[in-house]
Amino acid sequence: MKKIFAILLAVTALAFAENHSHDGFFINAQAGLGYYGISSDGFYDDISENGFGESFNLKVGAALNENVVLHLGLGLLSYSNTDAELNHLDAEVSTLGLLIGPGVTLFPVKGGALDNIFVTATVGFNLDYFSYDFDSSLLDDDANTALGFGALVGFGKEWWIANTWSLGVGLNYKFSYGGDSDIDDASWSTNSVQLVVTISHN
Repeated sequence: MKKIFAILLAVTALAFAENHSHDGFFINAQAGLGYYGISSDGFYDDISENGFGESFNLKVGAALNENVVLHLGLGLLSYSNTDAELNHLDAEVSTLGLLIGPGVTLFPVKGGALDNIFVTATVGFNLDYFSYDFDSSLLDDDANTALGFGALVGFGKEWWIANTWSLGVGLNYKFSYGGDSDIDDASWSTNSVQLVVTISHN
């Protein structure tokens, strides 16, 4: 019995001491909640809305080495405010944002308590779709699209839960800016802070 117990302890110790590393194919998914701010210039000058919404991010790429991963990033944001005010009229504002572009994730520390902490960034093309439903019959419901630039940066930590899988938490910041697709000289910008659960396979 003592020998069996000793063998079990040895196997457990080896499992926790397994040398995990980042190499080859990489995929990461993040989902969580964010606090958003939306503003416009040249459309409704007094637009300035904020509130909570959902976020989802996906990265697919490959590791250059155990510390650097290059990837294509995709970010989705969804926000709805039922108590917004546009041009002094009550309205429901909904936003759907899409960011797609190249990115990099760094794992600067290997081993120890800080093992698998990460810093990540994605920059690229951004599309924001804004729709607004006015409570008043004086204005028709409408929608606008902003095309432009977006960037997402973040940091966090994951813990290995299997040989090639890790699970953790992260904090992201996303910014977007784009010109209105329908109105000349009008632009939109968004800012968001996201608390996410993150899972990776590498």
